[in-house]
Amino acid sequence: MNPQITTPVRRPGWQWWFAFVLLILVVHEAHELAHTITGRFLCGQWAVRDFNSWNVPGCDSLWPTAAGPVFSYALMWLGLVLMGGAGPSRGLLALALIFAANPFARLFTVAMGGGDEMVLVRLLTSGAPAWRVAAVCTVVALTLPPMWAGWAATRGWSRRWVCCIALTLAGIGVTGVVLMLGFNRLLRAGVMTEVVSGAPMLVHVVTLVAVAGLLAWMPWLWRSRPV
Repeated sequence: MNPQITTPVRRPGWQWWFAFVLLILVVHEAHELAHTITGRFLCGQWAVRDFNSWNVPGCDSLWPTAAGPVFSYALMWLGLVLMGGAGPSRGLLALALIFAANPFARLFTVAMGGGDEMVLVRLLTSGAPAWRVAAVCTVVALTLPPMWAGWAATRGWSRRWVCCIALTLAGIGVTGVVLMLGFNRLLRAGVMTEVVSGAPMLVHVVTLVAVAGLLAWMPWLWRSRPV
């Protein structure tokens, strides 16, 4: 998307950023549920999982692996579509959707040889370097346009580059630090590990708190303050 046809949005206040963090938590869990619910329907059992990893024992289907990235790419491209010609309110919501889908994490993990996309490459191909390069190029093509549109929408923000870095890295910070290093450590320590509907109770509790918080703060996702 040409940045000149992306309508700039007004820089939001801290309330938008707080709602954005809650949205990241909810979107991340929706990504994981896309994996595990697909596995439940296609393979007949729930995955063994924590906050960021899962496995359906004995399941040979590729669709559970593919379902998570499909959801994330669909969400960031929905944000891109909403961004085109958006007014200030819809533009802020579009910005939140794009970066809550964690596009930089998708790009970074596949570039490092990991992520769902590289798992699919290993399952579908010989795993030769050419296929890995193709996977990286595909992810670049899927993530760069939404990110570029999001960055372009911040034209005129004070401390713009700080805000762009925060938008880009927020998903990794929340999912990587808070969930992987924080809550997964609690699971390993035995905190609320009882499995209910395919996930430890701690996952359900954190998700319910995030959803409740997001519902309460959702109006701030399309509210701005003067620059």
